[in-house]
Amino acid sequence: YTEADPLRLKIAAAQWLIHGSKDDTVPAFFSRKYTEDKKGRGEDVHYLEISTVGHYELIDPHSAAWPKVEGTALHLLGK
Repeated sequence: YTEADPLRLKIAAAQWLIHGSKDDTVPAFFSRKYTEDKKGRGEDVHYLEISTVGHYELIDPHSAAWPKVEGTALHLLGK
């Protein structure tokens, strides 16, 4: 597991973490902490926390969160 731990790996690609503030499956703290740690190591990491949504709304194209998720994906694609 140590060799695959993303906190221990130097990741050259830009990273975007999108998290719902009401996620009760994986607390947003994990993504916030990861972002802080990786930024502290000079990596290109971005964090988008969407209030009022939980874990599954981020993958539901009919949710209120979807436009932000889609917008981030399109940004990464250069569109």
